[in-house]
Amino acid sequence: MPGPTGRLLTNVFSSWAGFAIRILIAFFFVPYITSVLGDARYGVWILVFQIVNYFFLFDVGLERALSRFLPRYLGLDDHDSFNKVLNSATAIYGAIALVTLIAAAVVAQFIFPVFSVSDPSLLSEGQTALFLIGVFVAMRFVFFPFGGSLGAIHRFDIAKSLEVAEEIGKTLVYVVLLSQGYGLIALAVTMVAFSLARNVAGMLWLKKLHPEVRIGARFVNRSTIRMLFKYSRISFGVAIAWMILFNSDSILLGLLASTATVGIYAPGAQLMLYVRHLINAVGGPLTPVIAHVEATDSIEKVQSVYLKSLTYVAYLGVFLCVGIIAYSNRFVTLWLAPEFHDAYLVMFILAISGCVFLPQIVGNAVLFGIEKHGYLLWILVLEIVMKVGLAVVLLLGARYVESGIVTVEGASPPIVLMASASAFPQAFLSLTLYPILMARALKLRIRTIWHTTLVPGGLAAAVTGPTAHVCLRIWPETNWWALAANIVVCSLAAFTAFYLLVLEPEDRWRLRAWLTVWKKA
Repeated sequence: MPGPTGRLLTNVFSSWAGFAIRILIAFFFVPYITSVLGDARYGVWILVFQIVNYFFLFDVGLERALSRFLPRYLGLDDHDSFNKVLNSATAIYGAIALVTLIAAAVVAQFIFPVFSVSDPSLLSEGQTALFLIGVFVAMRFVFFPFGGSLGAIHRFDIAKSLEVAEEIGKTLVYVVLLSQGYGLIALAVTMVAFSLARNVAGMLWLKKLHPEVRIGARFVNRSTIRMLFKYSRISFGVAIAWMILFNSDSILLGLLASTATVGIYAPGAQLMLYVRHLINAVGGPLTPVIAHVEATDSIEKVQSVYLKSLTYVAYLGVFLCVGIIAYSNRFVTLWLAPEFHDAYLVMFILAISGCVFLPQIVGNAVLFGIEKHGYLLWILVLEIVMKVGLAVVLLLGARYVESGIVTVEGASPPIVLMASASAFPQAFLSLTLYPILMARALKLRIRTIWHTTLVPGGLAAAVTGPTAHVCLRIWPETNWWALAANIVVCSLAAFTAFYLLVLEPEDRWRLRAWLTVWKKA
């Protein structure tokens, strides 16, 4: 059986491959769906998802609990406890699914009309789509323990393959339906159907890999249920905080601006979320590695793993963010219709804060691994308060300016204000409170964390920024070939500096070994 490092690398590469394919699909599909649906209708589609995403709060942290206990009992060959966890979780999720269906019906009927959707037919279409996607969430809950937990038992390769197959098939059907004039309801039905197929496939794979898996009421155990809930309490709080942070932008814009503004804001915010997912592909699998190291080694070894991971991710995160700052305008100009051009401003602003925020994803993984994620919860609560408060003040001010109550020359559009309200708390807390709490959790000096974050990040900026500036002078044309040439040259320059100046000697040797094996294959 591979050790924690080998398993971490396998999981990271599987996650990266899955995200790369999803980004590629979004790259081609988002311009199509925005052009077919238009900004108002597409804004309703995005708003529906932002609302339904809150239903995942009903998970109450159980998904993370499964990721803790399933691999534990699998490693101990304790099949009875393994089956108790699966079936007890399924019983809990069955009740949660019923609550989700009721919530979807209530929200669609009574809360969704509160948003600024002026067209009655579009409002009705959005209500139906919202309920159907609520059905999708409820079904996911019911199937998750048996159909969606392959990643928890270290089979990210299969889990990501099923996700990619679902995404490709669903997108192809979306294109056909949209070309035939179908709307949001047809898209929602398609999502439900493909989700069902993927979960059934996941169940079959689980049974194939582990024939000892059993389904039955006799495995539903009260003590197991209590164990799952006990572990999930703080994780639930963190999940709530993350859900509010990642889904409040469109809600606030929908309430205080318009659904058309939501549609323009969403593509830029979604791409930045993909960048976060790319970094999180390192942070997610890092948690069990940290837990393993803490159990078998000293705190010094945990510190070493954390600082090394932080160094690498700080460099990668700043490289990505500086690239986005340099090329977001041209990219959005080529990628989206003219009415969505201002989406580049969202990417630009969020990328600035991302330079210091993205590296802290490594810290999140470490806090979960050493069971200090209560620190993370406090940071997230403070970020929510700062973000929502700042957004309300800025967006209400913009509304007063628009209505003529207040006169301000050169007032910023709502999407710039919302992006700024998201970016400032991220950057401020990532440079202040977060390093303080990480230093306390790992018994490190604060300046050590600052140094490990800022030095490799500064190197990435020093390499990527000037290289991008020179490339934009060499290839100034606004076309895909010129943009691709810019990105390739910047990536090569950044990778060369990373290999020579950042990568540790043993990791250089490991990288050369992988490349040798890959070339032979």
